[in-house]
Amino acid sequence: MRGMFAEYLYEFDFNASGTAKLKHKPAGIYLDQTNEQLAKLDPEVRRAVVLNDVGQCVATANPSGVAELLSADVATSDEAAAFQALVSAIAGCVPRGLDLRMHKMFLRGFLAEGAYRAAVARNGGLK
Repeated sequence: MRGMFAEYLYEFDFNASGTAKLKHKPAGIYLDQTNEQLAKLDPEVRRAVVLNDVGQCVATANPSGVAELLSADVATSDEAAAFQALVSAIAGCVPRGLDLRMHKMFLRGFLAEGAYRAAVARNGGLK
């Protein structure tokens, strides 16, 4: 559900193009975690935080590509083409040893949350 909510907020709070200009005050986001903080998290929560970091990295590397993915309807050829266009950015953002095998819907959710976090950062962070 987080991914769908992130997609909605990305579209609502930002001009959801590659530029992601702020339209509304953004929702609160958690701060980046140190390695010590990550180590204290439950393994599933830690994995989600790391995958959100991957999503934010991809959204920073290819903001228009992620915006195109999020504007595509689910399970369409447009979505498949958008995912394909992001393969190199995703590969460049996945930490060594991280198993990224998951359903595209979950990956889309992590990319949506990462795009939201990247857009907040590009617009000066939370104030």
